[in-house]
Amino acid sequence: MLKVLIVDDKPSVCAGLARLIRWEEAGAELVGTCGNGKEALEVALRTEPDVLITDIRMPLMDGLELCAHVRERLPDTMLVILSAYHEFSYAQTAIRYGVTDYILKPIDKTKIARLTAKLREWAADRESRSRFFGLFYDKEWRAKLVAGVKTGDLEFVADCFDTVFKARDAMGRDTVKEIGSRLLDAVPDIVRDIGLTPDYFGIDWERERREFGQARSKEEMMAAVQSLYTGMARTVMERKSGRGEAVAEKLRHIVKTQFANPDLTVYTIASELHLSPNYIGLVFRQWTGENLSVYITRLRMERAKELLRDPGATVHEVAGRVGYADPHYFTKVFKKQEGLTPSQYRNMALRQGRDGE
Repeated sequence: MLKVLIVDDKPSVCAGLARLIRWEEAGAELVGTCGNGKEALEVALRTEPDVLITDIRMPLMDGLELCAHVRERLPDTMLVILSAYHEFSYAQTAIRYGVTDYILKPIDKTKIARLTAKLREWAADRESRSRFFGLFYDKEWRAKLVAGVKTGDLEFVADCFDTVFKARDAMGRDTVKEIGSRLLDAVPDIVRDIGLTPDYFGIDWERERREFGQARSKEEMMAAVQSLYTGMARTVMERKSGRGEAVAEKLRHIVKTQFANPDLTVYTIASELHLSPNYIGLVFRQWTGENLSVYITRLRMERAKELLRDPGATVHEVAGRVGYADPHYFTKVFKKQEGLTPSQYRNMALRQGRDGE
């Protein structure tokens, strides 16, 4: 339950908030009210509130100075500013102190309802963080997660994530990001506990972290991390059943027959097979030792070199026939792969052909 401290030099404001906020519904409790910043700082250091709601203009110590002290000494406390319209510039200044939210005066029922909802959201978010770290550092739970991956138990791994993200709807984006980062960082240790190596799973750390960092929503973050763990468990399961090799062969076939399609990507292939992009990438690297996207590019370049030996085919035509709608991008990729532009490669190939006659 969140502990809340209210600070305002007007007793009516403190009393009104104390009376109107539905504390039980918000998952919070009021630990005190104060009339100035100096008194509030003393109470805050004694009670360590989770949330501090403070006015700006007050005697002895104003709200901004109070926020600065609290941020320094109680960094986990969330700060909420009460601000009149003509004090809005002060509220902007408070952002430097990490203020979580602000409420414009006068305070009415709508703002009280909004504040109650915010408190409820923060309480659920705090509870989720507490639950996760309780699990994360619990040796028994961690051992079960390791066992789930090691035995290829997909259902158990999914249940572990359901437990971690139990209150996902109420969890803030920052909390999901922190939890996801911890789970990503834990993978090397978990792989080592299993007695295997990252190469066994074909894990591309740079790509995994990049995809997680590029996630646009908390749902995408959760999916990225869970996909990695379930992908490892699936890899173990399919190593045992031999299905992974069949999937890798299917991927080879799709690329060989569809590489000329400009829309062909790891994501479209995954969609076609009703599998996750992360999973097919893991399986392909595991069975071939090559990144799937690299394989697609390699086949396109090999076919492009064959076509460029025909002096009648333009670079624009070759680009289209190997899956590149933009010939300029095709040229850029070709040069990166071969060290020559398509035109330079053609001239070299034709010259070698004449010299060999």
